[in-house]
Amino acid sequence: MTAANISAKNLALLTAVAAPLASLSLSLTTILPQDLTRNHGVTLAQAGFAFMIIRLADIAIDPFLGSLMDRTRSRLGRYQIWILGGSLPLGVGVLLCFFPPAQVSFPYLIFALATAYLGFSIMALSHLALCAAQTDDYAARGKVFAWWQVYTTIGLLVAMLLPKLLDGRLGLDLVQWMGITILGLITTSTLATVFLSKAGPAKAPGAHGGFKAYLGLFALPSTRRVMLAELFLGLSAGIAAVTGLMFITSVKHFTIGDFGSQLVIYFLVGMISSPAWAWISARMEKHRALMLGAICLSLSQLIFLLVPPGNLLFLLLVPAVFGGFSYTSVSMLPRAMLADVADEERLLHGSDRTALLFALLTGIFKLGHALSVGIGFLALDAFGYVPALGADNSPAALTGLAVVYGGFTTVCAMIAFCAMIRYPLTGRRHSEIRAALEKLDGAKA
Repeated sequence: MTAANISAKNLALLTAVAAPLASLSLSLTTILPQDLTRNHGVTLAQAGFAFMIIRLADIAIDPFLGSLMDRTRSRLGRYQIWILGGSLPLGVGVLLCFFPPAQVSFPYLIFALATAYLGFSIMALSHLALCAAQTDDYAARGKVFAWWQVYTTIGLLVAMLLPKLLDGRLGLDLVQWMGITILGLITTSTLATVFLSKAGPAKAPGAHGGFKAYLGLFALPSTRRVMLAELFLGLSAGIAAVTGLMFITSVKHFTIGDFGSQLVIYFLVGMISSPAWAWISARMEKHRALMLGAICLSLSQLIFLLVPPGNLLFLLLVPAVFGGFSYTSVSMLPRAMLADVADEERLLHGSDRTALLFALLTGIFKLGHALSVGIGFLALDAFGYVPALGADNSPAALTGLAVVYGGFTTVCAMIAFCAMIRYPLTGRRHSEIRAALEKLDGAKA
């Protein structure tokens, strides 16, 4: 399938699954831990240990899921059958997590999180691989993942806004409405992507192998470059996420409501700018567009440092807008680039490793976010910042918070920029790979 064959309607159906996955990801890491510890008898130690163990197991299982997906044969489609199958444990996990009993035991918590994250991993990996497989065209892949980014941002906005609007209605609280919202999105998007969209067939058999094949993906320089960029972009975003509220309230003297307002603007701009980044990547090639995105991300973090304390209008109009614009590029472009890497892998090994590559990418993404919590909090502790004191921390501690939020994130983004210098898998090189693969496919036919 080429760029000319992909209609906007089909892209909208193919990429719809990104919305519930984004909603669930945000809810599991922000709202759910607070609800469990405040209202259902779960201790902080139990919650921390359960989430840590499940996420580590989640990272470990990804390569085996990716390998199985790449070797799947199904009339429904190589990846569609996994999206459908993953929706079942995901739905059960959402019910268990968002409608728990009054007192949640530790075994219940482990089972609920394991079920939810297993379904999440299956759906996320298979959906990314499906998106990557929809076109062979270098520029069109940017368009596909622009739609993926739109739905990802819609999912985040829905999780932030809709449950708050419905809170208390029909006797249901915010967490329960969040669960209902996610279940509705899972159901409708799965039906749209699996049964209503028109997806291209897989063109090569999948590769055998588990963890060894997973690590063997690092053999290609293009794979190493994309993974290095993804790791440090994940670190940059993660450190900003875990320190952002503290910086906004302690250093800039905004309220939590102000922070929420700028996030809404941030994600709205991100959603609107997705087509622009697809156009930019088609004109200047994806790796150069990612370099531009890394620069924009660095500048947006530095602009946050220049916000006048308490000036909400400046916060909403300048750093929130600029930050949302840069967020889109560093989220969608590495995934679009990895679709090109999958072609290079297939030419080298003669087998399809698309899902396995995305398993590696999601593992790197999860690692970056996990490390960001430790790096961010350890750095704040070293600077003497005490969260409970807020704006009453010492000037040195508040300066340290600003350094972590603005400085650490900027350095990480610029390391990602450097990873793209002399990136080998250019548009021209990809055209050569596609020509060789077409000859190979023609010979087999």
